Amino acid sequence: MYCINCGKEIKDGAKFCPYCGSEQAEAAPSVVSPEQSVPPAPEYSVPPAEQSVPPAPEYSVPPAVIPDLFRNPAPNVPPNVPPAPPNVPSASPATDRGLPVWGKILIPAVAAVAIIIVLILLGGGGTGGGDGDTVRTPNVVGKYYEDAIPIVENAGMFPVIAGKEYDYKVERNHIRIQDPSARATAPRDSALLIFLSRGEKAQITPGVTPDVAYLPQAEAEEILNEAGIPYTIHYVENDTVLDGLVSAQPGQAGANYEPESGSIPIEISIGSPAQDEALKNAGDTEVIEQVEENRADREAERGESLIPGDTKIGTDQEAEPRASLIPKGAKVGDVITIEGTKYYDKTLQWRILDIKEGRALLITEEIIDLRPYNEVTDRQAALLLDENYFWNDDDFATTWAECSLRTWLNDDFLEDFDTEVVRQILDTAVKNDDNPEYGTPGGADTMDKVFLLSIDEVNKYFVSREDNRAEFHPSDQQLSDIAERISKNPWSRDADLYGNAAATKNYLSENLADTRGAWWWWLRSPGDYYSYNAALVYTDGYVSDSGLIVNYGGGGVRPALYLNLES
Repeated sequence: MYCINCGKEIKDGAKFCPYCGSEQAEAAPSVVSPEQSVPPAPEYSVPPAEQSVPPAPEYSVPPAVIPDLFRNPAPNVPPNVPPAPPNVPSASPATDRGLPVWGKILIPAVAAVAIIIVLILLGGGGTGGGDGDTVRTPNVVGKYYEDAIPIVENAGMFPVIAGKEYDYKVERNHIRIQDPSARATAPRDSALLIFLSRGEKAQITPGVTPDVAYLPQAEAEEILNEAGIPYTIHYVENDTVLDGLVSAQPGQAGANYEPESGSIPIEISIGSPAQDEALKNAGDTEVIEQVEENRADREAERGESLIPGDTKIGTDQEAEPRASLIPKGAKVGDVITIEGTKYYDKTLQWRILDIKEGRALLITEEIIDLRPYNEVTDRQAALLLDENYFWNDDDFATTWAECSLRTWLNDDFLEDFDTEVVRQILDTAVKNDDNPEYGTPGGADTMDKVFLLSIDEVNKYFVSREDNRAEFHPSDQQLSDIAERISKNPWSRDADLYGNAAATKNYLSENLADTRGAWWWWLRSPGDYYSYNAALVYTDGYVSDSGLIVNYGGGGVRPALYLNLES
């Protein structure tokens, strides 16, 4: 044992230390002397070479592995995820270091109180809010009009569709404006005016039934006459459509008019007593005066008051008969030339993918141009050129409904087509499904004359990877135009071609020569988890559902459309 005072070793059981005289505690346990102290536990360490952690790799892929702005993927190379955008943050777990206990309790409590206050302020006194004579107006902007009507009625108001205007930002037949605005106080049973969107501005095509629903009568008749569609006006009482507007048109807008079907019946609302009362309750004198003026004009024209069921015969002009653009006996898989479909002075060839129900689905046999899925905006270009920019997915996200390529296909691309050809291209309800592999949202469905195929459609209509392959054979002028566009795209910095159109043209020429014209082409489906990617078909025909960044300027374009087969 050791002395509890001086630490020297003494005889076991000794009561006093022979060296310092200190009394020892009974049955004192042995202790370790200072000279024999246990060395501290070694630190856990590894040799420097093993201990050092390599820096996090940059988000990049060697140019030889992944297509850059317009590089043509080599045949038989599986698709790769495109290089991640600059300054993508690395994931890190959330922490609450440094937050005191009172903070962990107080912050949620304050947040809960704030939420309760907001709910009280916004909730009103029930479904409609307000007191017994007033209600809070619901928010129906952006909703489909048929879904909005019961919401307005449940809030204690009277819905009235009061007009329809072009608005490319709001989907067709969805609400763009409401009056009064949301959360306003309004008299119970007063009118809530709803103004719908006509979607993107569309051309009036002779022989094709236009969309005139909810337009003023005079404007609707003018459009029908321009399209050469015979019609009959029927005046009907209607609660929810403002007096003087088209309340209904049978048949599908955008469908080809069939002369044997006779004139198209168009219903014009003359309002109703209930509508008049709701407008009066709202106190909107301007709308009331407009309704009274409409009625006075109609009565003056006819010399009598209108009653439900009165009619007016429209134009007796008939659409000219048309000959089918598809050769007699043509079948699925055939490649045909359609005169009147030109691009860069070249008459286009089309492959027939499907024939059914009096229409044919066609796609260009070759790639007709190289374009980005979505053009780089000035704002996006500034972000890409800013060395301090920190990547944000939302800055570059898009869908088929919003992308610039869709707008170009349905506008500029058709400029050189003959009018007769455009007349026979059907407006198609395009369903934009989510990515089948990754679930990336496909966005809103669209109504298009020209579109791109989806992942599912390529897999359905093409029989093999070899069948998926497409070639691009541009003229010298077209290649120069493409090179000029791409050299202005900030993504071309990846290939050191930014601002150099001549070098870009040489680069494109070399790639096309190496692949004998084979090139990759866009699909309209979204790519992998990120909304800034779009799916594509690689040079060797491999369908890439992960896709590439939508701003890449070298994506091939193969337009698809439905053509009317009935003469």
